[in-house]
Amino acid sequence: MTVHRNARPHVLLVLADQLRADHLGCYGNGIVRTPAIDSIAAAGTRFQRFHTASPLCMPNRATLFTGRLPSVHGVRRNGIPLSCAERTLAEALATNGYNTALIGKAHFQPYGMFAEAQQTPRKEARGFPGWPEAYRLEEIETWENTAGGRPITGPYYGFSHTELTLYHGDQVGGDYAAWLRAKDPAAARWCGPAHAWPDERYTVRDAWRTRLPEELHSCAYIAERTSAWLAAQASAPVDDQKPFFLVCSFPDPHHPFTPPGKYWDMYGVDDIPLPASFHGDNPHPALQYVRQVSAHGAKLASNHHPFAPSEREAREAIALTYGMVSNMDAAIARVLESLRENGLADTTTVVFTSDHGDLMGDHGVFLKGPMHFNGLTRVPFIWSDPSNPTPLADVHQVCSSLDVASSILEHTGCERYSGLQGESVLPLLSGQRETDRGVLVESESARLLFGRPAPFRLRTLVLSKWRVTYCTDAALCELYDLEDDALEQRNLWNEAAHRATRDALLERLLHTVVAHAETSPVPLSSG
Repeated sequence: MTVHRNARPHVLLVLADQLRADHLGCYGNGIVRTPAIDSIAAAGTRFQRFHTASPLCMPNRATLFTGRLPSVHGVRRNGIPLSCAERTLAEALATNGYNTALIGKAHFQPYGMFAEAQQTPRKEARGFPGWPEAYRLEEIETWENTAGGRPITGPYYGFSHTELTLYHGDQVGGDYAAWLRAKDPAAARWCGPAHAWPDERYTVRDAWRTRLPEELHSCAYIAERTSAWLAAQASAPVDDQKPFFLVCSFPDPHHPFTPPGKYWDMYGVDDIPLPASFHGDNPHPALQYVRQVSAHGAKLASNHHPFAPSEREAREAIALTYGMVSNMDAAIARVLESLRENGLADTTTVVFTSDHGDLMGDHGVFLKGPMHFNGLTRVPFIWSDPSNPTPLADVHQVCSSLDVASSILEHTGCERYSGLQGESVLPLLSGQRETDRGVLVESESARLLFGRPAPFRLRTLVLSKWRVTYCTDAALCELYDLEDDALEQRNLWNEAAHRATRDALLERLLHTVVAHAETSPVPLSSG
């Protein structure tokens, strides 16, 4: 096979869902087995202090692909679709001659509207009632593939090719559902808790032993379709080949806890240690509320709300999550092998990250929410460029998902677009001296949460030593010394001895927030 050697690099961005940095072997986890992801790190650079712009799916995914903060691109919380008028990284690369594709989870648009959308006339699906035309909710139509609908056929947020998965576990819809039906028209009989294999060893909520075989799992689908797309790029006539930007996006290891096949009991529950802060006594009101509700046996309305399990349940959930991580890692191994088989490995920069983390037992609580603890905001970020024979092993500067778009644009030789925020990490890869510039994390609650009297907004500045969080709800303001209190158990906000530090950090937070205000569009004249 003759493969065109582009002057500009191909870029493969591999994206996990709800994966903490410390749930990978290459980030120091001695239990979970992730040889494929570890191999990316071994050939590249790990960012040890990489944080998300938001600890929720939709806001941070929008930040990854626009290079703009949630308060700027408008996806301030889950449930707000990303405007199709927003400039994206994929659109900028496509304009500069790149083939662009997204295979797997996008989540630029809300899942919660799918049920209602299925009752909406087809003519209204592109402009959902109550939303302007800039919000074309095309993931709704893709979701309808579960019931025989049609996929997205045109450019989607700059991606000229999309094959989407929607939702999690063994209940995934979208283009994957059509693929699964083609493999076995009766595959639905394997999916969901009602059809699960009985396994009384596991009692943690949202866990079931799926009958869906691992070779038909959504991770296998993403690996198969990504490999097919790569093969098509490599086999195209040389004169037609272009550099590519390919996003391979997995819906795992997001709960529910349903690893398929051998991954269900790959990790023994009794071998799982509890997180160091599992029995911590941080009095944060949200943590206290979740613990109290769980202690009384209550379950919040949504399975996406945090919960406080018993020790046994915590070990179960972690063991099953490790199984999902290993299942995803096996799929990533197939994609990496496809790069090699198609002669693309030495011209493709591989970037790996996650949209956000999970408390996963920190402070005795699981899942996520509008809190800015390290387990929620710190995620893996690995950059592996085959043209760099001697990469740095680690970068310790605090960086952010806000920096991803800027970094890829610089790496591919494309200009920054108006309104782009964040900084390129490429100078750090070249050995530039690290600084303590700090990064912003944003959240706002959509409704009353954690027993609070009103919705609230959070703004956090993460530095190498400090994490300061200002909240419109005064009880949720925080200050942690990350050097002396890495587990974030002692909130220094109200301690007199740290008042001067708090005030100085608040001033710096205010400056950073103002510096990241919207700058687009550029005025055409002075009047």
